[in-house]
Amino acid sequence: MKKVIIIGGGFAGVWSALGAMRLRRFHNKEGDIEITLINKDDYHGMRPRFYEQDLSEVRVPLEKILTPVGIKYKLGEVLQIDHAAQKIQLENTSSELEIMEYDRLILAAGSHLYTPPILGLSTYGFNVDTYAAAEHLAIHLNSLPHKPAKGQYTLVVVGGGFTGVEAATDFIDRLRNIAPNKENVRVIVLDHNEIASSLGHEPQAVIQKAFRDLNIETRTNVHVSKIEPDHVVLDSGEVIDTQTVVWTAGMRASSLAKMFSTELDKVGRLPVDSFLRIKGIANCFAAGDVAAAMTDETHRALQSCQHAMPQGRVAGHNVIADLLGKSLVPYEQRKFVVCIDLGSWGALFAEGWEQRVVAEGKEAKKIKNWINRDRIYPPMDGDMEKLLEAAAPVFRVIETKKI
Repeated sequence: MKKVIIIGGGFAGVWSALGAMRLRRFHNKEGDIEITLINKDDYHGMRPRFYEQDLSEVRVPLEKILTPVGIKYKLGEVLQIDHAAQKIQLENTSSELEIMEYDRLILAAGSHLYTPPILGLSTYGFNVDTYAAAEHLAIHLNSLPHKPAKGQYTLVVVGGGFTGVEAATDFIDRLRNIAPNKENVRVIVLDHNEIASSLGHEPQAVIQKAFRDLNIETRTNVHVSKIEPDHVVLDSGEVIDTQTVVWTAGMRASSLAKMFSTELDKVGRLPVDSFLRIKGIANCFAAGDVAAAMTDETHRALQSCQHAMPQGRVAGHNVIADLLGKSLVPYEQRKFVVCIDLGSWGALFAEGWEQRVVAEGKEAKKIKNWINRDRIYPPMDGDMEKLLEAAAPVFRVIETKKI
């Protein structure tokens, strides 16, 4: 029995497992190849939605996705990967250490929020990087009416990128719903650069307009020096009274990538070839936020579910094809879009690597709602055929005219 292990239950991991099962079934190799997904908990988290107020639908039980198609999943934390011996060490839910062997491995362990050693950040800062963190923040926000103090309804978002923008525009509405006096609500976005500078000129202009209309403040070209329970200090010398600092600045690939004897990129991602094989490492693939994959001749994939999902489908297909000596499918993603939620103002939708805005406001909000509540989810009715069909290694273009 050949063994395929997939590490990670995020977008890349789940779609790798489904893609692998699809090809295994196509070649009638049920008795010859075992596919196991390893994750820290029972859920596939919809991480792009963790900034939202309603968290009731942002996690999908892995059992609902994997069990209908016969994929095994095991709970635990991978501690070591020995790619030379083709073994991993796992700490299971009983805190016991297990050794698991593999014939092929897909690392799809995702990424985590980068938190620099700023005084007070780990103690007093909040984030929306994980479900637990998002839930913790939600509880804190709901408790604010019972915590009168200066800056009671002032919220500071550190990081003016994709997540920071979406979080800020959502939080200002949430605070206005709980504050007795809406005039006391302030949301301030800080960045060491210009707000949304990485998102392109046209999206940046739309975001600035939304911020003005929503009365969201900004501080640019600044850094956080210190976070206290009731205020934050900037390197400019400004002190902002607040009980809520939300950190969204920067991502890093899973530390498991460091266990492969190859050079990583600046955010800790593994070099992969066009088939998503880890360069220089036998029988190992990488997909999603741990893979520094090229989408075409000139562009490298971002740490985003937009890239993780198709990479997972391709990696899953290829790991089985590799085992069976079949032709591998190259990963390619020439269509790139940006869709950013802007709270009650609406959203923006841009196309291409030049990020040309094609929809904004309420029109774009329809697209964003469809992406967040439909597009990023696997089929949810437990139908094996639908799940496996959705895992075909093809790139699915967003057809906005149909929304």
